[in-house]
Amino acid sequence: RCGNQGEVNAVAHNLEWEKWYLEEQDDGTVCILSHQWNKYVQISRQGDGFKTGQLNRCGSWERFTLNRIADFSGVVPGHYRVKSVKWNHYLSNPASDQIEGIEDILKFGMLDLMMLVFTHSRVNYLTNIFQELQIASAASDDNDNEEKWVIEEKEAGTFCILNADSGKYMGLRKKGDSRTNNNCGGDEAYFFERVHDFGGLVDGTYTIFNNKWSKYLTNNNGDQLSGEETPRNWIVTNEGDGVFSIQDEQSLNYLRCGNQGEINAVPHSLSWERWYLEEQDDGSYCIVNRQFNKYVRMYKQSGNYKVNQQGYCGSWERYTLQRV
Repeated sequence: RCGNQGEVNAVAHNLEWEKWYLEEQDDGTVCILSHQWNKYVQISRQGDGFKTGQLNRCGSWERFTLNRIADFSGVVPGHYRVKSVKWNHYLSNPASDQIEGIEDILKFGMLDLMMLVFTHSRVNYLTNIFQELQIASAASDDNDNEEKWVIEEKEAGTFCILNADSGKYMGLRKKGDSRTNNNCGGDEAYFFERVHDFGGLVDGTYTIFNNKWSKYLTNNNGDQLSGEETPRNWIVTNEGDGVFSIQDEQSLNYLRCGNQGEINAVPHSLSWERWYLEEQDDGSYCIVNRQFNKYVRMYKQSGNYKVNQQGYCGSWERYTLQRV
C-alpha cells in the first residue's frame, strides 16, 4: 500500500491505494509506481537495517528484480484441455452437470475448455468455461469447497485432481463417464494441454490498432471512442484470473461496455470495465467484455471511424496490441 504520508506498508484490503504499475527498466528490473499517488517504492538503509518508503522518481534505490517462483504443480492459471492419460479421452461437459470423456478433439468446442483459476490458498476450482463466464457476469463468488480442487503432480508431467471438500480424486472410467476415487491411480491421471488463453499479454502500456481499418483506438472526446491515425497509449492491467482493465493513458478513462450497445470510456473501473483478450491465430486480439460477452467493434461511417459492440469476433473486431 502507498499512503498519503510518505509511507509504504501492507494492509488487509485491496482498494485504490493498493494498485500499482510495474515500469520495466532497460536492465530488466522494474520500478513499482503507485497508481493513486504516482510515487515509487524505495528501499533505503537505516542503521543496520533497511526500510521502505516513497520517492517521486525511479532511481537505483527504487529498482527491483521480480523472480518468478514455481507455480503450484507447474500448472498456471489459464484454459486447458484435460486428457486422461490411461484412456486418451478428453474431459467434456456436454450437457447440464455431466462430465464424460470424448475422443475426437475436433468436436471440442468452447463448452469443453476447462478454466483453472488459483485462489489465495492455492486450492483451485475447475469449471466449464462457459459456466464460469455466466458466473462472472452475475458477479458471483459463491464457489464453495465442492468446486475447489488441488492439482497434484503425479509423475512425468501428469496430474491428479483432488477435491478439496471430499478428499477424493476425479477419475475417468473406460466407458467414458467420470467418478471419484480415494487414490491417485491410472484412472485419475491427466495431462493438462494449454490452449490459447484469454489474456496472453503481460501488464503494460500498449497501442490498440484495428487491423481492418488501420486506425488506433482513441479516447479524445469525453467518453467517446474513435479510430484515429495517431497512436494512442492504453494501460493494460491484469486484474486477476485473466481479466483485464484497459485505461487510456491521457484521459485516464477506462474502456467500458454498456448495456445499450455502446462501447465508451469512463473514469472508474468496475465490472462493466473488465475485459478478456482473445488471442487469434494471426497474433491479433479480440477484446470481449466480461459482463456482457460483447466484442469491441470499429466501423466506418461517413468517413469517420466509430466504435460499438458486436456479438462475435470478426475482421472488424481484431486488434494488434503493440507494447510501447
